[in-house]
Amino acid sequence: MPIERTHYEASNASRETRLRARPLRRRVFADAWLSNQPGAWSLALAPPLSALVIFGFTPLRLLACVTWASGYSFIFAGAQWLSRHFRRQFLPASCFWSALTAILGAMLVIAAPGVLLWTPAFAVLMLVYAGCAWRRQTMSFGAEVVAVIAASSMAVLIATISNPPMQAVPGASDVSASLDSLALPTSPSVLVFGMAWLLQELGAILHVRTMLRRRRRTVMKRVSLIWHVLMVLLSLRYALLEFTAMLLLARAAVMPNVPVRLRVKTVGMIEMACTLLTCVSLVLTFR
Repeated sequence: MPIERTHYEASNASRETRLRARPLRRRVFADAWLSNQPGAWSLALAPPLSALVIFGFTPLRLLACVTWASGYSFIFAGAQWLSRHFRRQFLPASCFWSALTAILGAMLVIAAPGVLLWTPAFAVLMLVYAGCAWRRQTMSFGAEVVAVIAASSMAVLIATISNPPMQAVPGASDVSASLDSLALPTSPSVLVFGMAWLLQELGAILHVRTMLRRRRRTVMKRVSLIWHVLMVLLSLRYALLEFTAMLLLARAAVMPNVPVRLRVKTVGMIEMACTLLTCVSLVLTFR
């Protein structure tokens, strides 16, 4: 027959249950506000910050970086809210980051109206990511590709953004100043810079899938190797970038075949180091 518990024992059991549940609630609350994946943060912030270092520090570019960081937090919090189908505990973070991003975005548009030309592209990317979040597929390949395209595009935007010209400059310089005020990439080095980040981060996504989510699939390993070989071929003109691409190729060739399965945190730290290596290589190449 079942043993009946006294009132004291029952109250202690309920208290222990509440104490065990409290850290989980705190963790859910914290995860609703900021991403707990350092690898994702490095992929999102490294391209804009490297653009700030390479193409010159200005208050406008700094504002664009801060706006992007707030927007990334808003996208993360909003994805958590959508993937949980509007659960109440995820709403405050989404509201806070959306309000902060709207304020910073308005300041950026007032300072540089040309950034509005980028709005349709980022709106499409955000809608696609929102659809993935609603289907609870924020870790899918498509969602990760969208995030990488957004980060690389933001790096190009920060590299090309400038204050509107104070006065018209006659001749060709007038056209150049107008294009600069529209935040459009007019320099080949800017395009190469953005493409380099896009190639590297897509390669990182493929490599991580060979290590974690698609570890046993040889097809994904081959795709990752082919992509990294393509990176080496496309960087032949730049010696330092070529050296970095060869190191990333060696990583993609060796690490998936390690007999011991690495922890997720270990893989994330390695990818952070590779992102930092790419960032340093790009800074030394284009600075």
